[in-house]
Amino acid sequence: MWESNGSPYAWWVTWDGRKADYWGGASPGSGKCACGQSGTCSGSTGRCNCDTNDNTWREDSGFLSHKEDLPVTQLKFGDTGHSSEQGYYTLGKLICYP
Repeated sequence: MWESNGSPYAWWVTWDGRKADYWGGASPGSGKCACGQSGTCSGSTGRCNCDTNDNTWREDSGFLSHKEDLPVTQLKFGDTGHSSEQGYYTLGKLICYP
């Protein structure tokens, strides 16, 4: 999800049009996925599993729960220009908890 210079290849857009640089399970503003928050990512970036880029399908999943940013209005993904790179994403329904 991240270039080597620290710029994002992927982000999502908040309800009010802001670019969010974190993914489910990570803290807002961290620039990480859940595995980056817990220190369990594969590869050397330490941010997200999908940054590993080793021709192995990897997953970065989790819940987006920072309610001040929800709902998600857009998903933005890039960096699949090389013939060996592929991506797949899903975004589930908004679930409200009491």
